[in-house]
Amino acid sequence: MFPALILATTVACVSGYAGYQERIPNGGNVPHSCKPNYLWKGVGHLNQAGGGDRNQFGKDFAQAGHQWTVELCEKDSDGDGMSNGQELGDPNCQWEQGKAPDRDTLLSHPGICDPWGSAKCNETNSWVKCDSDVLTCPAIDEEGTQRMDLRMNLTSVPNKETTYMCMSFDLPSDEEYHLIASKPIINESKVMHHMLLFACADGAPVMTEPRECGMGAGCSAIIGMWTIGLAGECYHHDAGFRIGKGFYKRGLIQYHWNNPEKRSDLSDSSGMTIYYTKNLRKYDAGVFRIGQVYLEIPPLLPKVVQQSTCSARCTKKIFKKPVYLTGGTNHMHYLGTAQHVLLRRTDGTKQMLTNDQPFRYDSPVTHTYESPVVLNSGDSLETVCTYQSMSRRNTTFYGEGTYEEMCYSFFYYYPADAIQGICDTDGSMDYCDYHEMGCKVGDLFNATLPDTRALFDKVMSKCSVFGDCYHGCRAVVDEIKETHGCFLGNKANTTYKYILKWSHDKLEAYKFVYAMRSCEITSENPIVYQDYDKGNDVNDGNGSETPMMEITSENPTVYQDYNDKGNDVNDGNGSETPMMEITSENPTVYQDYNDKGNDVNDGNGSETPMMEITSENPTVYQDYNDKGNDVNDGNGSETPMMEITSENPIVYQDYDKGNDVNDGNGSNNNNIAFYLVFMCLVYRFI
Repeated sequence: MFPALILATTVACVSGYAGYQERIPNGGNVPHSCKPNYLWKGVGHLNQAGGGDRNQFGKDFAQAGHQWTVELCEKDSDGDGMSNGQELGDPNCQWEQGKAPDRDTLLSHPGICDPWGSAKCNETNSWVKCDSDVLTCPAIDEEGTQRMDLRMNLTSVPNKETTYMCMSFDLPSDEEYHLIASKPIINESKVMHHMLLFACADGAPVMTEPRECGMGAGCSAIIGMWTIGLAGECYHHDAGFRIGKGFYKRGLIQYHWNNPEKRSDLSDSSGMTIYYTKNLRKYDAGVFRIGQVYLEIPPLLPKVVQQSTCSARCTKKIFKKPVYLTGGTNHMHYLGTAQHVLLRRTDGTKQMLTNDQPFRYDSPVTHTYESPVVLNSGDSLETVCTYQSMSRRNTTFYGEGTYEEMCYSFFYYYPADAIQGICDTDGSMDYCDYHEMGCKVGDLFNATLPDTRALFDKVMSKCSVFGDCYHGCRAVVDEIKETHGCFLGNKANTTYKYILKWSHDKLEAYKFVYAMRSCEITSENPIVYQDYDKGNDVNDGNGSETPMMEITSENPTVYQDYNDKGNDVNDGNGSETPMMEITSENPTVYQDYNDKGNDVNDGNGSETPMMEITSENPTVYQDYNDKGNDVNDGNGSETPMMEITSENPIVYQDYDKGNDVNDGNGSNNNNIAFYLVFMCLVYRFI
């Protein structure tokens, strides 16, 4: 790896411009005019990092007593026709320190003339430096080093703020190689935020064309990365990432496009150049990530601290031998102001591994260890992330988007097989517990993987996504919770959350999770069998039973006794068969053929059920002989206008002690409502 280019400033200057940022609207989020996705932290200075000579806005700010005044807000410091307030998100000049500005997007620099590159601004902006950093890596010029460009096909950028795209590439496979360096190929800098290069195992999905994907795409081993501010990566001279014959033969690049203006006129074909050699190094390299995936950052606060610990308990589980760290880098988004990782050894000693004070999102520092740092089983790693949310009106959570937040640190290490597992935390929950149970939770995010597909199909074949607890579903779910590592113990609910959050196919994810949970509330519906041998409606094992319908214990069955000439009771003579399913609230109206339409159960043996109705929902008849007089007057000409059949009752889930009837206490929910809620949730994510 390589030491990142750092613009040196004194502690006093850094403290000074950080304090002044809080005195102007969006002071910490001012964009760089000619380097998209970069921030100009030293807003009032010629140096983007702060310190030194001031630009014209900085001079005007000093003249105003380093305060945001109406006069300063209305002034056009850079002479581009826009007031300082318009450029900083306070067009009405009403912002006060400690409050959120009118907007925190579509900002511009009040000290740099816009539009960049225009004739009127070229001379004014001659002092602005737009040079990109250059990778310094002697190994790429060594004899035997080869290079390969991995670029996506030219693809239109969607008109939305955050997009993740993926495309896979064939890697050299004729011999064994070590990947020793990489650098970015940036085609559209207006949207390119970061790239990750993953190694893919045999059998992983092939993406020969770019397509949208989640933050995981079936290929999990990171072998290269780039983010804004990095010129590339040059790996430690003793290690490289193994690719080629007998190892990884395919790679996948995941691209993060950040398009806050939601432009629809952009296209991109960015990628990476990789450098590799058949002169194998001593060790195979790996990447180890630690951090916190549960973040909740309230608005309008000058300092919010979040923490994650890869505990001694976890390192005892996942460190299989001594680990040698060769470098590390911190990662947060725009609200991040400081971050560090502290190593605590078993002997009580400590070592700071990464310490970015301040942290700059667009100028990440790669901390390199020429003499590798040794980690042992039982050591712990403490990650601390600090944020400033004065420009936000709402709480910021963990997420993929640039305006959401992260708290990660990435470390390069060798040998690659020394770490087997992950050590992120989700609040107080340790991810290392998943690995101990044999869970590869990332595989569950991709329904196209054979094992994941088989699991999903197994559940969907027995379970409903609409709230019903089908016969046999509970047994399948219980088996999975007893045998599958990701669902053992009390891990099922956490796994459901991760699947819904990170799955590539949101609809598929919601169907699986709702099916898995369909028996958590309702009691299982037993199956009533129709036995064609003499109407004995029990499952006696003679092979003639077929399911008629599903009923619950709360819904009594009305029997038709063929031997008793219509005596519809279960008198135990073996001839009863279920006719229909009713509830006590739904009386049955009978049609007595002997009584010429006298529709009452008078006991003469000729009544048969016509239909099932409730007292609240009477049937309205159309009497064709009475010219529309829609009453049941007994003249035999009435026909029902609407049909309520007994075969399709609405079964209610009454959460008060499982009493599944409509008892009027307001606690009943029906399956139709469940379906509507489910579909609303699903279509929110597709």
